[in-house]
Amino acid sequence: INEPLRGVYTYGQTVTYSCNEGFKLIGASERTYVIRSPRYKQCKHSLKAPPGIENGRINEPLRDVYTYGQAVTYSCMKGFKLIGASERTCSGDETFQPSPPWCQGSLFKWSFSQRQPILHTLHILYVSLELYLLHLCSFVHQ
Repeated sequence: INEPLRGVYTYGQTVTYSCNEGFKLIGASERTYVIRSPRYKQCKHSLKAPPGIENGRINEPLRDVYTYGQAVTYSCMKGFKLIGASERTCSGDETFQPSPPWCQGSLFKWSFSQRQPILHTLHILYVSLELYLLHLCSFVHQ
């Protein structure tokens, strides 16, 4: 907290408080004194852990509180790609910045370790590596 310049204030004087970067003032920024000793304001400087992301996780062990400048990093589960910034930082406005990333993927992603033959209605088809969708249609016309 940036305290007022004088230690003693008289009745009716107004003092303006402000916080250092990374802290937020709790209560009003101005105070008009009606008593001899001022009651100083407080600055808040911590946040609870940010939320996780679907199909992903926060890499570090979660803390109870985060202070200004502390960061978390995100990653996605196998088969998903991280979209957005992988790191978010506790900022001075009581939020984590930038916006949270998200994990893009497909539930239909199939991965084969080798080419596998499939016999279906006398046709041999080969399924290649990393197919996203496999759909076989066979019609026997007589």
